[in-house]
Amino acid sequence: MLLTPEEADSFGGPPAQLGEKGEGSVAATISEAHIDRGADVLIVEDESLVRMMAAEILVEAGYRTIEACDAPTALAVLERDDGIAAIFTDIEMPGMSGLALAGIVRERWPGVAILVTSGRVRPRHGEFPEGADFIPKPYNPPDLVRAVGAMIARSVRDI
Repeated sequence: MLLTPEEADSFGGPPAQLGEKGEGSVAATISEAHIDRGADVLIVEDESLVRMMAAEILVEAGYRTIEACDAPTALAVLERDDGIAAIFTDIEMPGMSGLALAGIVRERWPGVAILVTSGRVRPRHGEFPEGADFIPKPYNPPDLVRAVGAMIARSVRDI
């Protein structure tokens, strides 16, 4: 589900289940221990095709997704929905960067898992919040599903 900044202001309901795990799917190849079915993942990416691809991968793995095209929209979603388990954000976006967004998320929503990505920027240790992780672009579907699952599992243990 893609939200514009205006729609994010009125967001109030739970994200819809957009797909199911099927035999032969990406999710079927991933260890069941890494899949928290129904966990809500907020995808923040300014490139619409990349955002849709990430959402499709995660939905197929059993996650529910909400898509945001920029950091302000993502923050509006987080303000309205306390059920977000993880945020998957690109680093390079117009306006606020994904690293700045990750810092705000860690400070205001410490229980939300944070996974950042980029095809050009490789953050060094200390450049993103404690407990956040990085996956480089291009990522393959099983690696993305494993990374999100591991981040959610780790954040649940830390609470």
